[in-house]
Amino acid sequence: MIGSLFLRVENVWGLLLLGALPLILGWQCQRARALAKERLAVDPREEAHHWPRQGRRWETVFLCVAVLAAAAGAAGLRWGWKLPVADWHRCEFWLLLDTSLSMRAQDGSGEGDRNRSFSRLEWAKGLCSELFARFPGARFGIVPFAGDASVLSLPSTDRDEFRYYLETASSVPKASGTDLVEPLSLLASEWARNSPSGPMPVLVLLSDGGKEEGKEVPIAKIVETAKEIQALSPRVLFVCLSIGGERGAVVPWGSVAEKLPGAEEFRSTGGFRTARFDPPLESVAHSTGGLFFRAKESSADTICRAVEQRLEKSGLHPERKAASGGSGGSWGWATLGLVSLLLLTTLWSRQ
Repeated sequence: MIGSLFLRVENVWGLLLLGALPLILGWQCQRARALAKERLAVDPREEAHHWPRQGRRWETVFLCVAVLAAAAGAAGLRWGWKLPVADWHRCEFWLLLDTSLSMRAQDGSGEGDRNRSFSRLEWAKGLCSELFARFPGARFGIVPFAGDASVLSLPSTDRDEFRYYLETASSVPKASGTDLVEPLSLLASEWARNSPSGPMPVLVLLSDGGKEEGKEVPIAKIVETAKEIQALSPRVLFVCLSIGGERGAVVPWGSVAEKLPGAEEFRSTGGFRTARFDPPLESVAHSTGGLFFRAKESSADTICRAVEQRLEKSGLHPERKAASGGSGGSWGWATLGLVSLLLLTTLWSRQ
């Protein structure tokens, strides 16, 4: 389906004016016969022109056009040509968003953004917004995490609600380190109580990997928890995104709230450097048959297209619906029709 040509009526009652067309045509025919009889009475010669001239016929045409215009205006007729809209109402996204302090590092530029640098968290939020826009009708839930995790928003299609909770999730930085087990364990518990409504839920894990100096990342535990989620919903699609650069980037002091635990220590040391750590995210994607991307190497468009292709390859296709809206000049048509009727009535009254 390449496009959709549509005519849409907003008010069906306005079409009642079309019922006047047969009456108008009948009245015009009777009027023409009456004029012909009058001329015949004045000049009975056979060669005399008794029937109305061409101008009288145009009166009928203009009168019909005026009624049609008035009916189109009263009915609120809309028209247009648009591509059909994809509706992903069967799809459900869970966005697991790392909001730890290391996500404030200013090395979040991705492909196509080489001349601009912004934080890893800003890049992650931008991708979340892009996913919401690219999958209309899908439900989105938000689970922010750092040292702990919480279900901030259950899956919903409400755009304002999505924007509000996305900003809320990232408004307060957390000084505690990243724990990838927490959000996965929380989601497993949530799905054990309430199964995801979509046939193929999409779990998007956005993090810089959670590597901290002097600490080991429990990759085996992370993978094990991811498989618990897969056991609850076998068709779940894991989309893992490793955000940040290979080299350490400094987390600016201004990104740390004064009241956070350890804020004074952080300030005295002048901040810390952090680099992305791919292994835990790669392991989750590999073990579950999901998708893995590095933010530095992939644009938001590339990631969205890859997710869309995987969903369609797995049999989850969007429904194509005719576009809504379109052009409409209801008041213009109504005004044109009424003015035309008024002019015709004035001309007839002077005859």
